[in-house]
Amino acid sequence: MSKTEGTSARSGGRFEQRIAAVAEFRRQFGRLPTKYSDDTAERALALFLQRIRQAERGKSRDIILTDERRGLLDTRLPGWRGRGVRRTREQLIEELTRFVRQHGRYPRSTPGSGEEHLAKFLQRIRTSQDLPEDCTRLLDAQLPDWRNDRGRREQNARVDGKGRQQGGSAPLSSPG
Repeated sequence: MSKTEGTSARSGGRFEQRIAAVAEFRRQFGRLPTKYSDDTAERALALFLQRIRQAERGKSRDIILTDERRGLLDTRLPGWRGRGVRRTREQLIEELTRFVRQHGRYPRSTPGSGEEHLAKFLQRIRTSQDLPEDCTRLLDAQLPDWRNDRGRREQNARVDGKGRQQGGSAPLSSPG
């Protein structure tokens, strides 16, 4: 066996192992992995799927999709070409609520933070003209200050020893 054939066989095995891992993830969780997860293993699987999709569109050279590999994907991961299972608005509200409770603040749109999708979702619902009433009720119950930036500013405010917001001179509350 030549060196090239051995390398190809090893990478073929890794490809199949990755497909098996994604299929197991889907079986276990009922959805495809997402790159927005806090779990590094899930993110790695999601990025693998992203690279496969890019290869399918001819935009990636690091994965070669042969007919055999496409067949394996179609068999083991039906719908792999799609965008995965979309989360419902209610699921995103629950994820947003968990984030705020865990971090004590609203998500930021800082690239690479892993919380950008929640920040974008929050911005979309704040500016939505047709947000369903059941979602509004759920948000009001879970996050009463979700409608404006004031709650976020209060949560993210940094206070110095004199009760002043850093970078400003006005006290946050009157001295007592």
